[in-house]
Amino acid sequence: MSAPFLPLYVGDYLRDTRGLTAEQHGAYLLLLMSMWSAGGRLPNDDRKLARFASCTPSRWAKIRGDVLSFFEVHEAEIGHVRLGSELEKAQEKSIKRAEAGSKGGQAKALKDKVLGVANAMPEPCHSSEPEPEKKRTPTDVGVERARAPKPKTGRASRLAPDWRPSPETWSKLKEAHRASDGELERELVKARNWSASAANGAKVNHEAFFANWCLTAEEGGKFGRAPPGGPPNILDVDPRTGDLLDARQPSRQDRSYPGNRPSSPRDFDPVLAGVASAFGRRAHG
Repeated sequence: MSAPFLPLYVGDYLRDTRGLTAEQHGAYLLLLMSMWSAGGRLPNDDRKLARFASCTPSRWAKIRGDVLSFFEVHEAEIGHVRLGSELEKAQEKSIKRAEAGSKGGQAKALKDKVLGVANAMPEPCHSSEPEPEKKRTPTDVGVERARAPKPKTGRASRLAPDWRPSPETWSKLKEAHRASDGELERELVKARNWSASAANGAKVNHEAFFANWCLTAEEGGKFGRAPPGGPPNILDVDPRTGDLLDARQPSRQDRSYPGNRPSSPRDFDPVLAGVASAFGRRAHG
């Protein structure tokens, strides 16, 4: 069996052949190649060796001694120690690969045979009775939800200065939080102001956002402060802060109460001062 290629270790070759001429290098390499192809041996015949080295018998007679010094010369044939060792390694690798390929072919043939038997089996007969419905597990439900197409959402935007929820939503919020119109108006003003100035104030569903806002307000105790005489109207909302002005605000001695603040231009304008004073008189008699 001939190996596919001849390994040439350049460093070793140049170190061992420094004394050869160009003609001797050519003859030596050609003999190595011929020996590799022939299975590691060449006949010890000068006519044939000259033909392998691609030179005339006269030229071979002159270079024969220097070239054959690298070979093992026997009576009937010549060989090479390093080439023989490399040839044995290459042949062992080739045999192992052939055996591995044969085993792979046998496994594939067995697989094809099994598949052929399976394909030759008759198809199962289906009963006319419906199959029992498979019980869905929580895992199946989760997989179905994950595969379900997600609904498309609109673009987020901030609340406009005149935005209001629908009358139906407004009524539901009043009932859910037991809030008055004035209390909801106060939270609506705050929600608009926050949406206009906050970095994350843009929302996709404005009504859902305001409903969550009212829920947070209820948890903070912002609802249920309407005066006993009835729910305040829209004028009971401070237009600057959105605070509700009703009879349950702090007493007249508290300077934080709008009716008790000094009416200087620095605090609020005369119109708001008049409104605050009016609410103060109404709340405290």
